[in-house]
Order: sequence, then C-alpha cells, then structure tokens
Amino acid sequence: RFSSLYLPYDVELPAGVSAFTAVEVDGEFVELYRVADNNDETEAGNVIPARTPVILYLEDEPYKAGSYEFVLATGAQPLSEDIAGKVSNAIIHGRIMQTPIACDDGYRYYKLGSKAGDEVSKMYWMAEEYSANGTIAQGNAGTDNGGYIRCTANKIYMRAVAPVNQQAFTMRFATVTTGVDEVTIADGEGDVIYDIQGRRLNEITHPGIYIVNGKKVIVK
Repeated sequence: RFSSLYLPYDVELPAGVSAFTAVEVDGEFVELYRVADNNDETEAGNVIPARTPVILYLEDEPYKAGSYEFVLATGAQPLSEDIAGKVSNAIIHGRIMQTPIACDDGYRYYKLGSKAGDEVSKMYWMAEEYSANGTIAQGNAGTDNGGYIRCTANKIYMRAVAPVNQQAFTMRFATVTTGVDEVTIADGEGDVIYDIQGRRLNEITHPGIYIVNGKKVIVK
C-alpha cells in the first residue's frame, strides 16, 4: 500500500492516493503526517509541491497494485503553515537522479521496501557501502565502510538518529488528526478499517486510532 515520490515539479494526486511526510521516529515507528490528499474534510490540498519528498499511501478499496498517473499541476495553492512546517523539518529526502549521497556521522539511512512475511512496507536500513564514485569497493558490501548510499531516482530515503541495530521502522500515521474531530464509531457493515500500521481489520475491538473508510478517527 506504500510507495514514494520525489519530483521537480508540482503534481496532482490521483484519486485514492494520499501523500505523507515523516518528521520523527518513535521507537520502532516512523510517524507520518499528511501532506496532500483528495479529501475535502482535511486542510491538505490535492497537490504535491515540487521537490517535496513524500510517502504515498493507497487508500482505495479493494486495494490493487498498479500504475497511477500524476498530472502536472498549475496554479497550486501553497501548503498550509502547519503542513509546510512539517515538510521543512522532514527526515525523508529525495533525489532527482541516482547519484551517490554522502552520509553524515551520527545518522542511519533507510529506504522504503518490503521483505517476505511483511504485512506492510517498512523503512529498511541502507548500508553505507558505496564509494564517492558510485561503486562498492571490495569488502564494503553490506557495511557502512563506504560512507555513501544510493537512492533510486525520483524516490525517497530517510535519515534518522537510530541505534546501530535498528534494521527497520514500521510506518505509523501520526496521532494528530487534521480536520477530523474526535469521534466514536460503531462498526458498520461494509466499513473498511485499518490500524495506524496499515493493517486491514475486520472490526474494531479496542480504543485507539484507526483509518475507517479513508478517514482517520479516534475510538474511545
């Protein structure tokens, strides 16, 4: 359900897709904040501004992997002050071209991906195995000895302060809601329910924060 994007121009989100930024990690989680969507009830618009690294989330049900068209946007409104502040402090970054990226001391680097057994995509550790010329020297594969990483063109990577044994982070929608008040819901037939880790649920059995029919709600 997750992907990522980084483009040098404004684009409109296709229907059924929302865009998020990441500002912080919390334990084993990456906190995601909404940047753009197609929901009139939130303060986010439906445009991803140029050079804004985002994590994409497919809201459509039934979920179906496929191609999505991002149309060039014209006359887009600026981001709200709150969203713009989160984007400027984001821990995710993007690249237009796949070139080596020098790594800073004290940080660990991660990219979006999935492995066998994953219910949802995660942010996985990237070894700093590349040299400045974009090659992997003998003995550096799978280590941090090279000092550089590589990011796929038009995709994102994450730079975070994390323990050396932190191999992955699970993505979690931030608990701060935008444009939706606290509500209590009763499970209804046909409701599409996800927890904040992106896992599909048949019903809600505990208080917490959920995505119900594409909207974030708080169940008391």
